[in-house]
Amino acid sequence: MDIQNALDQIQMTFSDGLAAIDKRMAALEDSQITDHRGTGYETNRAGERDNAAEFRSFIRTGAIPAEQRDMSVGTDAAGGYAVETHVHKMIRDQLLDISPMRRVCRVESAKTGDFKINVGVRGLASGWVGELATRPVTASPVLAQVSPPMGEIYANTKISQHLIDDANFDVVDYVIRHMADEFALQEGGAFIFGDSVDKPQGFLTATLSTNDDASRTFGQLQYRATGVDGGFAATDPQDQLIDLMTDLRPSYRQGPGVAWVMNALTASVVRKMKDSEGRFIWADSLQAGQPARLLGYPVVLAEDMPDIGSDSLSVAFGNWQRGYSIVDRLDTRVLRDPYTDKPNVLIYGTKRVGGSITDSDAIKILKFGLA
Repeated sequence: MDIQNALDQIQMTFSDGLAAIDKRMAALEDSQITDHRGTGYETNRAGERDNAAEFRSFIRTGAIPAEQRDMSVGTDAAGGYAVETHVHKMIRDQLLDISPMRRVCRVESAKTGDFKINVGVRGLASGWVGELATRPVTASPVLAQVSPPMGEIYANTKISQHLIDDANFDVVDYVIRHMADEFALQEGGAFIFGDSVDKPQGFLTATLSTNDDASRTFGQLQYRATGVDGGFAATDPQDQLIDLMTDLRPSYRQGPGVAWVMNALTASVVRKMKDSEGRFIWADSLQAGQPARLLGYPVVLAEDMPDIGSDSLSVAFGNWQRGYSIVDRLDTRVLRDPYTDKPNVLIYGTKRVGGSITDSDAIKILKFGLA
């Protein structure tokens, strides 16, 4: 019984002590808040009273407040700055519209920079004779020699050694892949409009003529004008495509490499055309990876082809295996040089490539002009 009385006395003393603490804390709170009057007074007062109440609750019950002022990830100054931001290691490269000319043209490999292609030009003649008639000598075929202009594409990218060491992805591999894409983009444009000066000859830079194959000079391309400056004819525009297609002799319209070449904007105009029966002359592919067809022939979408405009050469049709040759002297070579520009590393890439028209009868051009 004496023990119980002693415990009751201790509890009463402790309760009196807590009451005294509460009273003292309240007095201190009021005196401190009074000193904080001014800008943000009400906000400060409410916040400090909440803090004081949490402290008194902890003294009485030992309960930990719901919010603690300790280090956390959510607050930068309280430790969030120390948490490393995770960057996904897979870098998503922007897709490049790389020229597809290599898929349809003839591709050769050269052992030296002095590369020539022999081309048979029309000239052989024949005639009808009777059983015992004499056979006069007929004309022989003529050979022409084409030397595709060559050039070298290069890139020389500088990267610091620290970036190579510390980056969370392979920086060198990333640069090399971009070089390959850039080289493909550069050569694709040169195959179409290259000026032959340290680069291939583009087929659109050839001399153009309205003469047919029998009367046109070798090396010149035949073109057909739409009769409208910067557009197709207003009536039956599909007929101009049919005429261009039939300008190519039947022997050239057979075999691999026969295709239309235009860019996507031109294709968006052509694909709306219909024949006299109201049927679309453009047929989208029903199989993944296969090109659409125009008047029965594949369509190659080459974004380097010019948009339809005044006197533009926006549509080409031909047998590209016979008409244009791409010559690879050397494949892409990459040199990693950590010595020339310390503390940087130079990633030096080169590629030598050439190209030119090899059979000027095999390519026909549609010009969007009056003549």
